[in-house]
Amino acid sequence: MNNIDDFIENKVKISDYVNANDFAKKDDKMRMDFSVVIPCFNSGETLERTVISVLNQTLKSIEVTIVNDASTDEQTIKKIEELERYVSVIHLEKNGGLSNARNVGIKASSSEYVLCLDSDDFIEDVYLEKAKEIFDSNDQIGVVSPSVQTFGEVDVSWMPKKNFSVDAILSLNRVPVASCVRKAVYDDVGGYDINLRAYEDWEFWIKVFTSGANWKHMVIEDKLFYYNVHSDSMQHSMSSERMREVLTIIFEKHKELYKKYSGDIFLNLHIQHTFDRFEKRYKDAQLEQRNNQIKQKNDQIKQKNEYISELKNSASFQLGNLFFRSVQKPYKFLTYPYNFVKILLKK
Repeated sequence: MNNIDDFIENKVKISDYVNANDFAKKDDKMRMDFSVVIPCFNSGETLERTVISVLNQTLKSIEVTIVNDASTDEQTIKKIEELERYVSVIHLEKNGGLSNARNVGIKASSSEYVLCLDSDDFIEDVYLEKAKEIFDSNDQIGVVSPSVQTFGEVDVSWMPKKNFSVDAILSLNRVPVASCVRKAVYDDVGGYDINLRAYEDWEFWIKVFTSGANWKHMVIEDKLFYYNVHSDSMQHSMSSERMREVLTIIFEKHKELYKKYSGDIFLNLHIQHTFDRFEKRYKDAQLEQRNNQIKQKNDQIKQKNEYISELKNSASFQLGNLFFRSVQKPYKFLTYPYNFVKILLKK
């Protein structure tokens, strides 16, 4: 993808990338290799960008489904109507949360491989093709993860580890949310927990990688997933009390595992790690923002000082100043003609 900046800045239009007629003529009975599920709740501002990144994949045997989670925003509703020319849309009558929307989309899919992609993120155009090649190489591979590039309020990149221990996945989410999954994996672990309104993807990975099926995890080193970090992100806005509540639910679901691996310690470590991580990133981002603001102010002050200096050296300013001082001190009025001529000759 050569125009990453346009995607990050959300300056892309679907008509510039795909033709609606190409999708309207597709045979519904045609077997697709990949199903991409895009849950959407009032995120119409970024949804088109996400859809474009999927339809623009080098792998063309893809079915794309937007799951409209009972959006109420007019902009989102209108945008979904526009995109329905290109992709399938499932309209939910009642908002059920991200886990439920994903499960609905996955259940409706007919492909062997599935990607759940949030409606404010996007992917590189070779991602699904590379993931399919890896899946096809070994039936035991259940999850394929990309390396990640964040954008928005945080700009970092990271590559997940191929192998991690059970205690590692219990203590911290090690798998990117936009990892591709073999559909058989969903059947094995029962999808996402609809009772969780946070960390639902982490709890899903816990089930996957502690499953008796021994699913393998593979990693693509290339940065193929662009993750939008913003102030409304769940981990940013969640209080420590709320975080502990959600983590306790996860702990109770996997109590035996956590008992085996000292669950109480992991709860506290995760909370501390998460807050330390985002505090450092935000402090760095805020410091850079303040430094830029200070630089802008200094540049403005410098420009004003230069203007004032130029103004003070001008003949009109000096003449005006001379007249003002002569009015304040009349006895100096005697020198006014001499200084007047001096200023004009200097000019």
